Amino acid sequence: MTDAVIEDRTAQAKQIVQEQLILSEFRKVASQLGELRRRETKLLRRVAVLELELGQARTALENQSTEAGRLRNELAGAHSRVAELESALEVQSRELQSMTSSASWRLTLPLRALAMSFAGFTRQLKRLFEPFSAA
Repeated sequence: MTDAVIEDRTAQAKQIVQEQLILSEFRKVASQLGELRRRETKLLRRVAVLELELGQARTALENQSTEAGRLRNELAGAHSRVAELESALEVQSRELQSMTSSASWRLTLPLRALAMSFAGFTRQLKRLFEPFSAA
């Protein structure tokens, strides 16, 4: 064999070894690419689920915000009503105080006491005669 043939065969052998290394590296990269694509698919599914959950959370937050606003308005109305009732109570308390401290209230005390005892007496008489009125 001539040197040219040996050189040619050596070059071919080197080329085959290099091609096998490249092919091995290609298979390795293809396998990694497949794994990366599977991971990407899982991540895309997870992103879709998270986006759906985010949409639901935003909707829930909007609903709760609306409800909170409604409750704030209701509370403000209740505070206003309490203030009105406190004012009315204060007016009535002053009127009652004015009436009970008047001279006519003090002078009519015996008459009111007599009327109350008479009303009690009347109730007792009604209870006493109820069995006879039913007959």
